[in-house]
Amino acid sequence: MKIKDVILDLIFPPVCGFCNEIDRKYLCEKCKNKLYSIKLSIIDNYENAPVYFDEHFYMFKYEKEIREFILNYKFDEKSHMYKSYAKLLADDEILIKRFIDKYDYIISVPIHKRRLKQRGYNQSELIAKEFRENLWKSLQQ
Repeated sequence: MKIKDVILDLIFPPVCGFCNEIDRKYLCEKCKNKLYSIKLSIIDNYENAPVYFDEHFYMFKYEKEIREFILNYKFDEKSHMYKSYAKLLADDEILIKRFIDKYDYIISVPIHKRRLKQRGYNQSELIAKEFRENLWKSLQQ
């Protein structure tokens, strides 16, 4: 671990983005188990549908606590949650096995300048960068 990371961990301890308990992995076992119990990891296919994509992957339904987590992340200045979301994505075997080999780039969805100024960050950009780093580390092992 780099000295910079140690100092940052002292000032800003790594926490689970969902319950705020200190956790080096940014996703505690309690929350991981809870989220995995409601996780779907569904792939919808759209081969002959009038859309601009072939498949749609989603881990959760946008309801209940998932909806609350996402809204907190986007609008309640909880940018630190990006590491927890990236960890969820990086740990999903269906996502990794089915999709990652097909693509060369992981990019974020851009947001309007005004929205970026209001929030101070692009939530999808933070997740995409962290997910890419987690993925890169796991492929190096």
